[in-house]
Amino acid sequence: MTTGWGITLATLLTFISNASWSNEVYVRQVGDNTDMTITQDGANNKITGSGGKAQVSGNNTSTTYAQTGDNNQAWVWMSSVNGINNLSQTGDNNSASLDCHGNSCVIDIEQNGNYNLANGELGNGGDNDQTIVIDQDGDYNSAKIEANGDDNTITVDQDGNTHEADIMVSGDDNDVLLTQTGSSKYAFLDMLGSPHDFDISQTGSGNHSVSIDIETGSNAMADINSTQYGSNSMTYSVVGTCFLDTGCALNIDQNGN
Repeated sequence: MTTGWGITLATLLTFISNASWSNEVYVRQVGDNTDMTITQDGANNKITGSGGKAQVSGNNTSTTYAQTGDNNQAWVWMSSVNGINNLSQTGDNNSASLDCHGNSCVIDIEQNGNYNLANGELGNGGDNDQTIVIDQDGDYNSAKIEANGDDNTITVDQDGNTHEADIMVSGDDNDVLLTQTGSSKYAFLDMLGSPHDFDISQTGSGNHSVSIDIETGSNAMADINSTQYGSNSMTYSVVGTCFLDTGCALNIDQNGN
């Protein structure tokens, strides 16, 4: 096994040579074919976290961190086999916590704006073909993702201000798509069992809210399509189970106009 101490040290020297910027980088990279790019432009940006979390380990990992603005921070922890952990922060006071573990997992977080929070995490070992993509354009958006199991695909797109998404996935073959535009949207998804296929859309100027808590059996498909739109605030909550081999389907269309 080869270590990447030389690469990491060179990166550190690059950024601390100009102390007036006060940017910080702490990376303990150990492993095989790592391709690492770290770019910080601004003041008081950090590639590390409490407990010195920025660590990269594994085989064909590829990490890219770019921060443009001030007071941005990224935590990193990846084990991986193939890895790929991308982050791009443009603006001020953005925070992102990346994670990975497992095999072939990909996390891609992009933040454009101020005071955005993004947290992406996959499973512990034995995981493969997973993807988390979080795209935040605006201010004060929050997206928290936790996934365990195989073949999870989660896409969060927050366009606007003060959106909040909290997604918890447990099981295999989950596919979640979430879109929030406008301002002040809230979505909570808690999925236990496998598989699932969710498509959630919250648009318009209304303060829409949705809460979905579903438990399924190993052969039951829970297929949920939810749309909320319009200027009037719409809300609903779903709590249920699905253990039918034929699966369960739910279509929700809330028009706030």
